[in-house]
Amino acid sequence: MLNIEYLEKNKNFKKNFLEEWEILFDEWTRDNNIYVILAWKVSVEKYTTIQKQETRQLASLKRGNFFGEWAINGDDVKEVRVIALEKTSLLSINAKEGLEKFIQEEPKEWFLLLKEIIDISNKRILSANKELTANYEIDKYINQIEKIDLKNIFLLIDKIKSVIWCSYIIYLENNEFVKNMLVLKYDTRFKGKLKDIAIDIGTSFTYQDLRRNKIYASKFNIITKLFLWNTELGYLVFWNNLYDFSYDEYKMIMWVSNRITGLLRQRKLLEEEKNKLYLKESI
Repeated sequence: MLNIEYLEKNKNFKKNFLEEWEILFDEWTRDNNIYVILAWKVSVEKYTTIQKQETRQLASLKRGNFFGEWAINGDDVKEVRVIALEKTSLLSINAKEGLEKFIQEEPKEWFLLLKEIIDISNKRILSANKELTANYEIDKYINQIEKIDLKNIFLLIDKIKSVIWCSYIIYLENNEFVKNMLVLKYDTRFKGKLKDIAIDIGTSFTYQDLRRNKIYASKFNIITKLFLWNTELGYLVFWNNLYDFSYDEYKMIMWVSNRITGLLRQRKLLEEEKNKLYLKESI
């Protein structure tokens, strides 16, 4: 296991401090260091526009995580930016001169560091492959949908459950006429069965509202709001029975929630067009 305290005392590692929102390195810049986080956390991000006005978070790293290991292979420009989410301290070691001295002076500790680099790199590759596979499976299923109705949306939710490996998913819609009330429309534990169960909620919806309405809900959950422009449509709630979601699972859930929101928007627009046509024919 990586001994961070030992690395902190080793002369080949330098201590670095970042203020909140300070950028450690930006995309397309050069940085030849490997970093280990000592305290608090950083965000690994990718620009989504050429103007560098918006970014997408790829990962959130905290104490014990390391990054920048690709500097071992050369001094290529960075493909991401790293920014501190709060005041953060890190260790850094130059991937060439500093690492060579460390290998010569501390071969045992270097072996432990190398094992950690290989293990984390493999996990990151597996996570990326899982995300790509899930994206492909869900997009393929969406493209095969011929009619955007609740039945097909529920079938999509079933598909998502099997792809992201959560225990169950619940879909709730806002009640258009009664404030602080939701309607539970679908629960993957009852596959294929449309539900219409009224759920009284407080000022904000939590999983405890379901428990209060005698619907079992695990404490390990992620609740996502579904919006149509500025109007709240409802919620998707993802649950695990025995453990909390990982950060990678959280990213996947955010992505699939956006995909379902897109379908719900299309369904809403189709319903509005149908109503306009009906009114026009009635006049």
